[in-house]
Amino acid sequence: MKYYKIVLITALIISFTLYAQNEKLVITYSGGPTAAEIPLATGSNVVIDNNGDVLITTDKTGSEIAAILGINGVPPTVSISAESTLLVTNVDTTNLTWQISDATSCTKTGDWSGSLSPVNGTQSIGPFTGPLSQTYTIECTNGFDVVSASTIVNVTDPNGLTCSIEQPPILNGAEDRSVVSNNSSTPITYDGTWKDIRNNSGDPDWPGTTNNILISLSQNQYISASFNSGSVLQSGQIQLTNPTAFEGPNAGAQSYSFSECPGDFSVHLQQAKCVASGGFIRWSTDPNANAAIYCKLETNKIYYLNYVHSDNSEGNNYNTSDCPSAYCGAILTQSPF
Repeated sequence: MKYYKIVLITALIISFTLYAQNEKLVITYSGGPTAAEIPLATGSNVVIDNNGDVLITTDKTGSEIAAILGINGVPPTVSISAESTLLVTNVDTTNLTWQISDATSCTKTGDWSGSLSPVNGTQSIGPFTGPLSQTYTIECTNGFDVVSASTIVNVTDPNGLTCSIEQPPILNGAEDRSVVSNNSSTPITYDGTWKDIRNNSGDPDWPGTTNNILISLSQNQYISASFNSGSVLQSGQIQLTNPTAFEGPNAGAQSYSFSECPGDFSVHLQQAKCVASGGFIRWSTDPNANAAIYCKLETNKIYYLNYVHSDNSEGNNYNTSDCPSAYCGAILTQSPF
């Protein structure tokens, strides 16, 4: 048994007569053939929902119903591909190309959005600011059927890592790009970099001149601020302290880390000193720094400072939030050490 929703998308004048169970739906419309009769499945009824749509159950296929109504019963076709599916962070771009036929309208979903003309086309994407995986989907309809097609583009960091492949996802990749910065009382949307999350264009990329970083995050999201470790040998300490009321309530548990990939707390650096639940992380770009004290970072390399409201006490890769409210805050204090 198949279930169909008849949606009238053309400027036709349609009337219908509802018969008893086990009989048929009779449809007549101007400009069409003679009255169309669609047999109903045994024990079923015609239903008109709150939107005025006519819903029926029938054992007829979509093509058979289309033939009865004298309409085009051909579903749309859509395909999409990327010229290159593996890009390098901050460097590469690629072209998305798609083919569409027999569609009346299309939309973009996934990691892009908006309407799309139901014709063949192409679009350039990139470069991207951090290692990630992007999914580009096109969904098309013609009133008879809805079809979609997708392509995935993976972006590696300059160190050759494909983070989306090597790293288990944190909170399904739900990064929060809306934060409260210490230089603004209004939430800002940042571009995913350490420099921008501070909302201070005068700061260097890392570690910056303003000590406190005030953030307020949604309950089931994280931040992942990228930075270049720079060429100067230096050491420091980043410490987590309780937020003020302005940033929101304190999370029940919080964790942060340095990693080569966004949202990663365990995979790539493999250093116990690079992850903390509360407290502090001492870091250094000096190759002679004591690994028992410092999280050791290489110079001139892209890293991420990741923060999430979770201590991973469930052992599920930080995918359970310990934030007790709709959002929680934190203060990260950067200082020399």
